[in-house]
Amino acid sequence: TLEWKSQVLVPWVYSVVGAEAYECNQWAAQLDYAASECFVHVRMNELFDLVTDYPESLPAVRELQLALDRTGRIFYETLAFEWRQALVQRLIHPGAQTSQIIDVYINTIKVLREMDPSG
Repeated sequence: TLEWKSQVLVPWVYSVVGAEAYECNQWAAQLDYAASECFVHVRMNELFDLVTDYPESLPAVRELQLALDRTGRIFYETLAFEWRQALVQRLIHPGAQTSQIIDVYINTIKVLREMDPSG
């Protein structure tokens, strides 16, 4: 989770560069961005599971939304591409049951509403 950044990474960087350099060089903002970018990349690979496990995955979905906000939402296109790939590989195949496909699409709408309530 992103809590790892504040519990582990920030104290370590603070001890390495020192208090003055940490504040002067805006390490906090850089670490926020880097940690959020890494988080988005990791969650992209888990997006199908986040959707199928919804609402149990709600905390992870909300963290993904925060990470996307922190990175300026530059990963939306990549996220959409990865989602389409996951659907084709894991859901849209001859063995998939219609009810399973409908459940995933319903959860997709719920997750997208959670990530962007404005519609």
